[in-house]
Amino acid sequence: MLILEEISRYDGIERLKTEWQTLQAQCTALTPFQTWEWNSVWWRHFGTRKRLKLIRFDVVENGVRKLVGIAPLYTSRHLGTPLRRLAWVGTGSSDYLMPLALPEYETEVCERLLSALETEISGWDMADLQHLRPDCPLMSARPWRQRSPEYQSLLPIEPC
Repeated sequence: MLILEEISRYDGIERLKTEWQTLQAQCTALTPFQTWEWNSVWWRHFGTRKRLKLIRFDVVENGVRKLVGIAPLYTSRHLGTPLRRLAWVGTGSSDYLMPLALPEYETEVCERLLSALETEISGWDMADLQHLRPDCPLMSARPWRQRSPEYQSLLPIEPC
């Protein structure tokens, strides 16, 4: 079972440096836009006026908690409206954004993220999770498929 922890401190990305880099070194489908290096630089330059909602996913193995996934998210006001938009750290200047997860946990992390967005993670009105890889498990995750169509939209955007 995955343990979910939401990190909202502005310096949350910096604090995860060592664990994040250890995780990314084990991910075979890693893109540059999922690395700690890219996310930390993007956050330093574009994170003002945004609230970090970094989600970490852990498992307990032999009594030790181990990081198996990270979903780097943030919230901000959407186009000057009262709507709070949830988006990936890196949105706008990155391609192929999605949770970073060990290969054997990728599907479980995506499904747990979508479930948590519906029931545990608050403070947002719309989720704008763009720039997904075509094979991203978020696209076919069970919680997404079970959601009523009136509450979701898949909109085409420019290809990555």
